[in-house]
Amino acid sequence: CVCGGENTVGDHTEHQAVEWTAWEENDQLPTEDGYYYLTTDVNLSEKWLVKKNIALCLNGHSITEIANLWFSDGIFDINGGMLTLTDCAHEAGSIQNADGITNKAISINNSGTMVMYNGSFRNPSENEWLASALSMSHGTFIMNGGSITGCTSAKGNWSLYIYDDSQFVMNGGQILDGVNVSYSIIHLYDSSFTMNGGTIRGNSDSQNRGGIWFDSDSSFTMNDGTISNVGTGVRIDRGTDVVENGVVVTKNGEFTMNGGTISSCANDGVS
Repeated sequence: CVCGGENTVGDHTEHQAVEWTAWEENDQLPTEDGYYYLTTDVNLSEKWLVKKNIALCLNGHSITEIANLWFSDGIFDINGGMLTLTDCAHEAGSIQNADGITNKAISINNSGTMVMYNGSFRNPSENEWLASALSMSHGTFIMNGGSITGCTSAKGNWSLYIYDDSQFVMNGGQILDGVNVSYSIIHLYDSSFTMNGGTIRGNSDSQNRGGIWFDSDSSFTMNDGTISNVGTGVRIDRGTDVVENGVVVTKNGEFTMNGGTISSCANDGVS
């Protein structure tokens, strides 16, 4: 809808014309307020720092990080700003690391916000800090579409680490085929995750700590969507183990399931 289409998502039911500016640089991305669309593939040698209100249409192009960044940085670093990511092309573009490069895809801090309508983050890798796909502190990530695929976390952390009063809302899109050595795919600490749609599928961790793991007063509300093939489906730390169909409840968390499906988890019924 941000590209001027007629689709509606959540409370976004109205549309207005906006002026999009062609972005022709192939080694950097915009830093000022505005709506931009790529006209060429972009190779970055540093993180993209977003401190303003920026909308970016990939327009079928790719963004590739060609350098190993500082350990806490993501390819997209939303620090107090707002990024809206979409793609109008028939074949959506992608964001990824170059061969041999290991960086997380996204970091969000200082009340930053990212809204994702389309595009794909492919094969992000943990760079020795928190998570391979997304780390977020005091931020908001709204996923309406697009995909995050092939996350790799060889150091034993998570694909998505959401902490310090952050909010993750998944209305659509896919999180697929991640591999974590010893921890969960999504870990929440003092934060919330609301799943209204979309798919989390085919993610694995060797120690069965849960596809989604919550602790320290975190909450997960599942209204719709699908979680499947993720080891133990949901794990919420609460002190006393309660196990039901891939949901492990241990301490200080709240899980509300109003709809959706949790299925084909390798450890259904096993704590």
